[in-house]
Amino acid sequence: MKLLIPLLLALISASTAFAREPIAQTEVNGKPAIIFDDGFWRYDDEVGEVCTQAGKHGAVCAFPSQWSRLPDARKRHSGGPEFVQGEFLAEFQVLQPWEGAVISETDVMAFIGNQTFYDGLKGTVVLFVDAEIGNLEGKLIVISAGQNGVFAFTYANQNGRFLIARTKDQDSTIFHSDHRNAHQSFVDAIRPEPFEKP
Repeated sequence: MKLLIPLLLALISASTAFAREPIAQTEVNGKPAIIFDDGFWRYDDEVGEVCTQAGKHGAVCAFPSQWSRLPDARKRHSGGPEFVQGEFLAEFQVLQPWEGAVISETDVMAFIGNQTFYDGLKGTVVLFVDAEIGNLEGKLIVISAGQNGVFAFTYANQNGRFLIARTKDQDSTIFHSDHRNAHQSFVDAIRPEPFEKP
């Protein structure tokens, strides 16, 4: 019993470590915003949905309390904006054909596999089911990547290019209901641009 109490206290403190606490309200670009104790800020939901362009392939439109863009603190390899909701990170990406090439689902799986490698190992597929982005049929694949967390990818073919919504929970090894709900809310926030195959 003596060992159980410190373990429970450690679990409770670990689970609350990622909870941001609002400490001030201000205005950014003339819009109400909230500042948090870790220095992160986001617009207040009073501003309504905020749409953020994600390259030329579309936008992510969500209330700030659902998904807020992370500041571009470092240059990232993909160059697209990254979003945050509590402990979850998200990104909207696209695999687009060049010069008449054809992209297949095998290419998408290779792309996902490259993002979920850890310590030289492939991640473990936890779930693989039908899904959608907008009205485009696709798949949801969830991969546990050891110490790198759990990744959820929804992808769909849009006239030859693949739209990919990715969320990540870096503090878990299971795909729990909070991550499932956060992932679906990110997929629902995606507004793809029309695309015609070249």
